[in-house]
Amino acid sequence: MPSGPRPEPAVGGPPPAPPPPPQPAYPVWLVVGVFVLALVGIGLLGLGIYAVARMTASPAPAAATAANPPAATPIALIPTTTPQPTATATASPEPTPTDVAASPTPGDDEATPAAEDTAEPEASGTPDAGSLTTKVGANVRSGPGTNYPTVGALEQGASAPVVGRNAGGTWFVIEFSRGFGGQGWISGQVVDFAGDLDDLSVIAAPPPPAPTATPRPASNPAPGPIAGSHGLSGQLTMCGGRLTFAVNERVCFVEMIRNNSTAAVGYGVLGVIAVNPNTGATQFQSSWDGQGAEGGWLWIDPGCVGPTDRCNGQWEDGLRIGAPGSWRLTMQVCFSDFSTCLNGGDWETLSAPITISVN
Repeated sequence: MPSGPRPEPAVGGPPPAPPPPPQPAYPVWLVVGVFVLALVGIGLLGLGIYAVARMTASPAPAAATAANPPAATPIALIPTTTPQPTATATASPEPTPTDVAASPTPGDDEATPAAEDTAEPEASGTPDAGSLTTKVGANVRSGPGTNYPTVGALEQGASAPVVGRNAGGTWFVIEFSRGFGGQGWISGQVVDFAGDLDDLSVIAAPPPPAPTATPRPASNPAPGPIAGSHGLSGQLTMCGGRLTFAVNERVCFVEMIRNNSTAAVGYGVLGVIAVNPNTGATQFQSSWDGQGAEGGWLWIDPGCVGPTDRCNGQWEDGLRIGAPGSWRLTMQVCFSDFSTCLNGGDWETLSAPITISVN
């Protein structure tokens, strides 16, 4: 290489600066390659970070699912019901003359003072054609007549659905849970029926029960007044001469006293006592008394008939006996003021005894 003359340094001045070192030259393809490799590395680094994040975060949802399982969808259970058989209405047979029970005798109102069944009767499922309401406490029987046994009772003012009636319309068939087949019979004399009799089905009476073996009492004396020691005579007779009754049926009798003296005779209490000679049980029905009267006395004038006060005639009364058996009835009069009669007094039997049967 040719060389020229070197410049002479200036005398007395600083030496000149050395030339800069030569810079290496990089090819363009190398620079582009490095840039591409850098981009690829950054991408791979991002993928690695994402993969690591997925691997570390993926178990968390499973744990959350185990700790808090999603609510189960409720399943509705539809019960299966066995269909009940459809009730088939059976037409009631037409009654024959032997099936129709006789209507109660006058005075037998089938009333009872204390109802045995105070709750309303349960429905038996038979469609009713009206309802009835009792006017007094009343017996419910197994058939249309007092010769049928009682199956229960209804208190005064109780109501019951009506199923039918007997041919004469004197007895009703009602829904009554304690009766045979959920039904019972009640006398029309003791109820108010809210309906039309023609709309009721006529129901045949069940066979009547066999007659009781209790014989008619034969020890009763012939009727006649009994004279007492206070100037009065008395007589007790049974209504219609009847001597056999059902338990809790009204025992009807008529009382009569006559003043055979020439002066008024006073008394405090008059009534009938029923005595069961086999058990010693007693029951007294007070018919007339001087409670509230002046001095506690009632009076029968000379030649007059009572026991109604002074001279007003004989008196019909009755009692109910709640136990079966043979009972002896007599009329009792207390010839003392009312207060004294309650604690003893002067009592006298003023009638012949009458024996009745209660079944």
